Amino acid sequence: MLTLMPWTKTRNNGAVPAANTHPLEVFRRFDEIFDRYFNGFPTYAPQHANSWGAELRETEKEVIVSLDAPGFEANEFDIQASDDSVTVTAQRVIKDGDEARTERSLERQISLPSIVDPNTVDAKYRNGVLELRLSKAEPARWKKVEVKGE
Repeated sequence: MLTLMPWTKTRNNGAVPAANTHPLEVFRRFDEIFDRYFNGFPTYAPQHANSWGAELRETEKEVIVSLDAPGFEANEFDIQASDDSVTVTAQRVIKDGDEARTERSLERQISLPSIVDPNTVDAKYRNGVLELRLSKAEPARWKKVEVKGE
């Protein structure tokens, strides 16, 4: 029935459809409008490190992961590293007599951009930030190539 009614508004500034478009065209383009206002807003994506408190940097010899983890002690972290990912878990347990309850917990799995050596992981926890330095495996390291002229 909406297609039988003429749509004769002459303004076309994006909010009002043109005369030859459907009146509900604005709702069909909602994802486009949403992306315009929220472009770059962090979303929940556990396979990516660049989401809510995790930063990933890569140098020539190592991959550096910085993870915001306030309120934990250094001995409460459990870090498992493989050649292409790292898993960080932490759990703060409060003991009250015979009872133990979990006050806070954290679990993150981060995919790494390069192959690393899981035996050479250096972890430091300071001021609520956990920093992991993972040395790249020999095949993943960058090699400088000289170009020879004739």
